[in-house]
Amino acid sequence: PGIYVGGDDPTTATALQLVAFGLRCVATSTPSEDVVRLVLWKDDVISIGFDGPPLPIEPMARFANDVPHPALYDVVMAPMVPGGSRRTVGVAMTNALSERMMVVTRHDDVAYCARFRRGCIAALLTRFEPREILARSWITFRPDPAVVLGAVGIDDMRGIVAEIARDASGVSLEIVDRSA
Repeated sequence: PGIYVGGDDPTTATALQLVAFGLRCVATSTPSEDVVRLVLWKDDVISIGFDGPPLPIEPMARFANDVPHPALYDVVMAPMVPGGSRRTVGVAMTNALSERMMVVTRHDDVAYCARFRRGCIAALLTRFEPREILARSWITFRPDPAVVLGAVGIDDMRGIVAEIARDASGVSLEIVDRSA
């Protein structure tokens, strides 16, 4: 994990490194996002929302026995997919290092959600009624404590967001603390 998200020990990563990596990839991707929002929830659950192009949900399988909506699964599970972006790398690495992850994207004001567990599909893409809309698309995840150490604190994230903001000109970065 440390090889992918940075750090001295290639066998482990910290939750802070994982969130910083995912956030940086999303905020500096091309095409650029308008707003990137980090939400810290209780129990080490984190959301990264992004208001840019929605995640792809093309319904057609590419070949027999393929899952429907393969473009979405490429974004979430294949960091080096042809035509991918930094956003693809950040989302795929976050998925791989998360105990569980939910991906939500909105098309024409309809939300769709897919669920993942330790990098694998847990529930295929379906229509979804979110309690709250965090962005045009967002991922909500809990880092896998078996490979990602520690927790993410709001104070640590403020410094990281300020650093990422310097590299992501034109992108508004927001932090929302709902950990209490």
